[in-house]
Amino acid sequence: MKKTNVMLETARQRSNIYGFLSLIYGSEAGRTLLQRIKEPEFFSELSDMGINFEDDFIQKPEDELLEDLAVEYTRLFLGPGKHISPHESVHHKRDDGDWGTLWGADTVEIKKFIAASGLEYSSGYTGLPDHI
Repeated sequence: MKKTNVMLETARQRSNIYGFLSLIYGSEAGRTLLQRIKEPEFFSELSDMGINFEDDFIQKPEDELLEDLAVEYTRLFLGPGKHISPHESVHHKRDDGDWGTLWGADTVEIKKFIAASGLEYSSGYTGLPDHI
């Protein structure tokens, strides 16, 4: 296989992975995503990568599982209480040793980088530019 074909395939695979991660971290899991994850081919691919699900995930009724996933997403990313921000800027240590903030210098740099790369956000996107 030519080097350009290998690079193209690598880019496609990365795009698929990033797309999948954006579905998971962008919002609560929906019914369509859950059904796709449970498809035998996709499930097998995840298993081949060492990603295995507990019996609860497989056997729990879909509506109950969707509710559990929504609660967990809210707990992790939205609050109340301590949660994990899905934004790069707050996980980036600044030169002064402190951590970044939402809409801080790191967010602006990411926005500039995306624009300089020739990429743009869809017109309906209302989130922060550095959302993971």
